[in-house]
Amino acid sequence: EYRAKLADGQAQLEKAEQDMEKQLSDAKYQLFEGFLQLDQAEKLLNEKEEEYKQAREALEKGRVQLDEGIAKFEDALNTANDKADGVITSVINAINDAYPGADEEIREKYDDIKNRLEAVQDKDAITKCDELISLYNYVMGDTPQEVKDLIGALIGVDEFTDKLDQLKEGKAAVEDGQRKYDEGYEAIQEARKMLDQGWYDLQKGKEQLKEGQEELAKKEPEARQKLADSKKEFEEKKAEGARQLEEARATLASKTAEAKETIAKYEEEFSKAQEEYTTQKADGEEKLAEANEKYNEAEKEANEKLAEIQQQITTAKQTPCSYMVQTRDVNAPFVQTQSYIKAIAGFFGAFTPLYAGIIAIVCFFTMTIIVEEQTSQIGTCKAFGMYEAEIMRKYIVFGASGALFGAVAGVIGAFAIEKMLINTMKSNLAFSLEGTSHNIAMIVLLPVLEVLITVVAVIWSCHRYIRCSAVGLISGNEPAQRYRKKSGGSSSSNGGVYFKLIFNNLITDIGREIVSVVTIVMCVFIVGFGIDIKLAYEGALKRQMNNIWQYDISLTESGNATDEEKAAIKDVLSDFDTLYLPVTAGVIADGQSQILTSIICVDDKDEFARFFTLKDPAGKAVNVFDDGVLVTKEMEDKNSLSAGKDVYLVDSTLKYTRVSVKGIFMLYAGKTMIMTSDYYQNMLGITPVPNTYYIKAKGDAGKELKAVLSEMPGVSSVDFTRNLRDRNMAVVNLYNAVVAIVIIFSILLSFMILLNLSNILVAHRMRELLTMRVNGFSNSQVIGYLVREVLLTGVISITIGLALGVPLTGVIIKNLETDAFMFVREPFVLAWLSSVMINVLFSVTINLIAFRKVGKVPLTDINKY
Repeated sequence: EYRAKLADGQAQLEKAEQDMEKQLSDAKYQLFEGFLQLDQAEKLLNEKEEEYKQAREALEKGRVQLDEGIAKFEDALNTANDKADGVITSVINAINDAYPGADEEIREKYDDIKNRLEAVQDKDAITKCDELISLYNYVMGDTPQEVKDLIGALIGVDEFTDKLDQLKEGKAAVEDGQRKYDEGYEAIQEARKMLDQGWYDLQKGKEQLKEGQEELAKKEPEARQKLADSKKEFEEKKAEGARQLEEARATLASKTAEAKETIAKYEEEFSKAQEEYTTQKADGEEKLAEANEKYNEAEKEANEKLAEIQQQITTAKQTPCSYMVQTRDVNAPFVQTQSYIKAIAGFFGAFTPLYAGIIAIVCFFTMTIIVEEQTSQIGTCKAFGMYEAEIMRKYIVFGASGALFGAVAGVIGAFAIEKMLINTMKSNLAFSLEGTSHNIAMIVLLPVLEVLITVVAVIWSCHRYIRCSAVGLISGNEPAQRYRKKSGGSSSSNGGVYFKLIFNNLITDIGREIVSVVTIVMCVFIVGFGIDIKLAYEGALKRQMNNIWQYDISLTESGNATDEEKAAIKDVLSDFDTLYLPVTAGVIADGQSQILTSIICVDDKDEFARFFTLKDPAGKAVNVFDDGVLVTKEMEDKNSLSAGKDVYLVDSTLKYTRVSVKGIFMLYAGKTMIMTSDYYQNMLGITPVPNTYYIKAKGDAGKELKAVLSEMPGVSSVDFTRNLRDRNMAVVNLYNAVVAIVIIFSILLSFMILLNLSNILVAHRMRELLTMRVNGFSNSQVIGYLVREVLLTGVISITIGLALGVPLTGVIIKNLETDAFMFVREPFVLAWLSSVMINVLFSVTINLIAFRKVGKVPLTDINKY
């Protein structure tokens, strides 16, 4: 083994040395090749620069010639115009002089000629000359001789024919010269842009060549030193291995002797153990016989006791009795625990898919934005000879490692939050949550899915970049960018121009906009929902304590209270406004389920209305029926006890009957059934006995009364109605903790994502913003341009968040309600207004942080972006 490792190490050293020399040679060759390419590019640019200068000089000469041609043409045009004006005036004057003595036919010809001349008086010289020639041909045609003699002598058509030809040729020459000059100017401008781009690329290539030379000079000594260190380490390990081999040979002889002594020792101990086993076997058989005898005696005694118990069972079966089988549905700790489970499962069942979807969208588009920002680095990697697969692998490792780190941190944070929630609830539960199992499959699946989404985003984003040329990626010419369309038409309003630019920006930067919208929608929805559910729970408690219960203290007498004790209680309450009525517990049996409920029996409906407000879900007053019962809205929703349904009712004495549900009333906490005392007596055959006082006693008088009643015999319980919230603190603490955690994490996540996106927005637009500043825009105008785009995105996002959040909150709240408790299901304006204000404040904070760099970047840095 030692020789094999020695040979393998020697081979690895030789291969490493060969690889190093090859890599150094390849790097030097690539640098030399790059130098030759840069030198050739510089020569070509110098030649093109000289050609550009010559073309520029030629263009200036053409401009001078064009100006001279235009001046000559304008002189000829003015001369011809003056001559034509003189002829037209002469003809019109001659016609005016000859008009009075002419006959009717000649006058018509004069009028026609005069109208045609007057129509062209304000036209250009070419039109005037052309009209005079046409008029001459008309006059010399079918007109009286008198008209021919008068008009033909004045026009002089030959002169105008020559001038007209000269003017048309001059005009055509001027227009052709102007067109050629414009084409030459555009070609010169395009050549200048190409030269500027070429010089920029050449300068950048020189900088990269210089960096490559410095990197080679730095890495070559390091590589050779590393190879020398490896050789030195190999020699040290070679010597160490030889030394260990000699020590092992020396140790072998001594270890062999020790092993023989140990074998002899264990053989002696085995002989002793075998003798001891033989002795103990005899003792064990004797003890087994004694044990069998005792077993037979115990079996006989057990059979006698079993016969006695059997006789007791037979006697019990012959004895008549009443009994009731209760399910777990009427076990208070079970129902309470089941409510907690339902509430927590409903909460996270609603938010887990929401968070998972949001995180998937954010991971995908954030990764695409990051890759898009790296196009120059991708081009640099391609320029240094990296394969496409290597570049792709680089970004996959980058994205996957970040996603995996975030997922692991998330799992650790989840366990910490779980511990905090358990500590919040354990004081209110009848059992321990310690040592509960976890869904390992889901804990592993979610991080794996997050990594897969990130990898897919990297592959999808890198696909169109790694196939482009290195020069195109570095210069930003590849891939083809989606340029913004120029705004058509003129506009006197900056708002119109800004709107068109902002719309084009949104389309161009659609990935970042989607992440921004999704993040703000999530934050608006979760913050609004969190505040809404807190107000919904506390609002239900307040409505019951303030709007439904019109009394301050409830007192329940003991079941074994004597008449004297009841009289004493009544005497203490004589100075207070009270209602004395029967309140008992019962069980509603409906099919396979059982419902534990409180039964209130009413004797005086008007008096009861002073202490207990009965309204239906629509807010209308409800009366206690004489031939049926009232149940709560919560019992209608969760236990299907709708009006018109008949159910079995079992009272505390195990008597049962079938009662009819006649109406529904609003009560948020507790399952309660209300009926008249007469209906209770008719259905169950028992007269309900009053045992509960509803007492109106506020302030210090109420405190003193409660203290007195608590010490009296015959009192089972006495409590303030306002303590309803304290009795539900378990659920209050649970929701407060969960809502606080969800809101805080949502705000932190949104803040980090939106701040990153705002910084990317500013970096993307920095060249455009600097161009605006160069063209005279102030810092406030430039930042206002960005604010308009952010404001539009925020308005859209908040609108979507409210449109989704308000209706969904009512549905989710209904699924989060615990047993025997109903939340306020209407949306709270305060909750959603607070959510919008929080998001607006935090959006303003983010943009103040991101936009402050706009005015700090020097205008001279425009070429860096």
